[in-house]
Amino acid sequence: MFYEQIRAKQASQLLDWVQKTAQGRPCVIAVDMNAAPTRGQGHDYPPEAYSTAIGHPLGLRSAYADVLGKEPAYTSWKIRSAQGKSVEVKYTVDYIFITNCIATDAVLAAPADGCVEPRRLPSFSYPSDHIALMAKLRFGGIKTEQAN
Repeated sequence: MFYEQIRAKQASQLLDWVQKTAQGRPCVIAVDMNAAPTRGQGHDYPPEAYSTAIGHPLGLRSAYADVLGKEPAYTSWKIRSAQGKSVEVKYTVDYIFITNCIATDAVLAAPADGCVEPRRLPSFSYPSDHIALMAKLRFGGIKTEQAN
């Protein structure tokens, strides 16, 4: 839980700086927060960093949640070794945050479970332990579709 509090403080400091620097201009923030949006995604403590970002006075919202109604099922999926045991971890820790005058028209879907190799990420098909996030953004308007 201590690390989540640190991540929340880091998010707050970053967003304070962005708000001061942006001076009311539209903002897109793509970030690996190493923090899940909800309890139970690879951890058992209250998520503070995500709610800090969403609740910040900058007025951020998630581009993925605009289209999907929630964050993607995962943005990282790996097998970790801990105390001689292998543990599979599938969670969302990466985000595209946008301010209110930006609309999300579409987002790139996460790979289907069957497309991810049994040894998970990274792999030859997906060379990072995080999947690519992509959103089609524009000024004004409403969300429309999920890209495949």
